[in-house]
Amino acid sequence: MTTVNPVQDRGGSGGAGLLVSILLRFPEVGSVTFDPSGHALCLTLLIHKRISPARYEALRLLILESLAAFAYLQGFQPRMAEVNRTAFRGVTAIEITRDAETLSREEIALLIGLARERFGEELVVDPDTDLPEEDMIVQEQLIDEALDHLREVRQQYNLIAYREGGRVLVFNK
Repeated sequence: MTTVNPVQDRGGSGGAGLLVSILLRFPEVGSVTFDPSGHALCLTLLIHKRISPARYEALRLLILESLAAFAYLQGFQPRMAEVNRTAFRGVTAIEITRDAETLSREEIALLIGLARERFGEELVVDPDTDLPEEDMIVQEQLIDEALDHLREVRQQYNLIAYREGGRVLVFNK
């Protein structure tokens, strides 16, 4: 996968680099948005079909309950945890929004695991992202460092990163 980054990461490793690393490490994530006003990250997962309101509600509750249990075990209280969906023709986008202050790479991995378990082959996964184990470890370290940096330094740019044609693109919205 080629990475294209039209945005200069003026905020250090906590901005565009974080979004790119999340997309490289987690091929199930279709896009990542950083909202500086809410100091929040939104991860978008795509499902190959429209899911029913009941199936969405079951997923939403599973995610929120799992996040609450994870937060309890880790000893923190998240400021923001939201799950929303948008249905298109034959595709459902699941948007998970979390405050950047308490979000962790382990929590992202938990969310991806829940989605994989719930949707299996229906979950859209970028086939071009097949990182060797050592590259996955590097991306995980970069995510950890970038999240730490984001907690310390207020990022002022509204960024979005998404996949297109085997590349990761990052833009200032």
